[in-house]
Parts: sequence; C-alpha cells; structure tokens
Amino acid sequence: MRTPRGTRDIATGKTFTAIGAALIASLIWSLAAAGAAETSPVKLPPPLGPTLAETRDKAPFDLWEPTWLPAGYSLLHVNYIEPGFDPGQDAFSADIWYVDPMGNRLHIWQTNNQDLRHKDPAAPGRDDVLLIEGKSWNWVEDHPGAAEAPISILSARLSDTVTVSVDAPLDQATLERVVSSLE
Repeated sequence: MRTPRGTRDIATGKTFTAIGAALIASLIWSLAAAGAAETSPVKLPPPLGPTLAETRDKAPFDLWEPTWLPAGYSLLHVNYIEPGFDPGQDAFSADIWYVDPMGNRLHIWQTNNQDLRHKDPAAPGRDDVLLIEGKSWNWVEDHPGAAEAPISILSARLSDTVTVSVDAPLDQATLERVVSSLE
C-alpha cells in the first residue's frame, strides 16, 4: 500500500542516513573553508569525482600538470566537463585542485574552448605579462588589500588550442615556480 503524499515519515533509514551524510559533509567543507585563516591543519573529506587518470583519459589534449608544488600541497579533487555538457558547448575543460594542510587551495584550470569571449584569462593586451619558460603569462592579483589573502592568477595559452590558468593564495614568485614546472 502506498503512503499518501505528505505523510511519509522522513526519519526512515535511507532518508535519515542521506540527511545525516549531507550535514556532515557540509560541516567538513565549512571547516575546510575556515581553515585557511586558522593555524591548525584541516581534515578534508575524501576526493569526489573522477580521478586524475580518468580525466587524462577523457581529455582530448594532454593535461598540463605541475612537477613541483609548494611544501605540503597534495591532490584534492579533479573535475572535467565534456563537450555537449551544456547546449552548444563543444569544448573540454578540466579543473585540478591541490590543497595544503591549512586548507589553502591551488587550482589549475585548462580548456580547449576557443570561444572564451570576454572572460579569456589569456587574452592579449593585458598590462601584467610575464615571460615564464618562454611563454607569455598574464598575471592578475584578485582582491589585493582585502581582509582575506589575495589570490594570484597566472594564465596563458600553452598551445594553439589549450588555455591554462593557475590560481592560489601564493606570492608571485611561488606561483611562477609552479607554472614553470607544468609539463
């Protein structure tokens, strides 16, 4: 017999477990976000989504990955979007996230999207262009002088078709070292 709509006991086993898991995950992520300002290490949840190997296999181009990271950084999460995910989208993009024990994140985004329009991080004509390993990288510091740590961003077109953007709350010299290690 079916339970009439609106009368089901929401504290049944599966529902209760799902709600509890969602609350715990939410608490862990909020603690991780707050951890960047704290002085003690943050316990992060296990990675979600595809592995780096699965993302490499799906990518229609070679992923750029760092061979050097600042002390303590390790792989946190990988995500990708395949062509056709959104109507009219014919590009692939990948996000690779690394994290240090304090919860600070280093993010590498890359795409073969040739139609970035006004949001192209590697568009020519920017003022702060740095030459790193023979490539021109656009340098941006997001929200300098704000209460939170500024986010440094370096973006470049590393081949005729792939745009890469690396961002983290690191100083310019450290982020340049990460970028120069990309292979």
